[in-house]
Amino acid sequence: MHGNHRHVPDPQKELVLTMLESGMKPSQVRAATQLGLNTIYCLRNNWKLYGRVSRPALAPGRPRKLNSMELDYLESLIELQPDIYVDEMKDTLRRVLGVFVSGDTIVRALKQWGFTRKRVHIRYFWSSLFANSIYYVVAHKASL
Repeated sequence: MHGNHRHVPDPQKELVLTMLESGMKPSQVRAATQLGLNTIYCLRNNWKLYGRVSRPALAPGRPRKLNSMELDYLESLIELQPDIYVDEMKDTLRRVLGVFVSGDTIVRALKQWGFTRKRVHIRYFWSSLFANSIYYVVAHKASL
């Protein structure tokens, strides 16, 4: 791609289309809008093919591993036990709902849902057993 490409907003593209439909030639539209002829031809072609000035997205994206019902369930788990571990949430999801996901997936989904993680240090008497381990648990829902 060359360095002279710029994004043209859809309202401006619609204005160009209106100019073309009113009888202006593409060269006249180019002079009035400072858009390239290729851009003008492409947007006219998009209108003919798709009924809109921009191409539709190829795909909406990857489907989520956890749906809203499962996220609601995780939220209820956190409300019941605020210091629940991610591994416990993963095991509960598997046992109760039959959903197999990784701990990282749960953490990312909760972050998107508005929850944050809080670092919890092990008490002194546990430190000898776990040797400098640090556990991360879900702490609270961030205020939006």
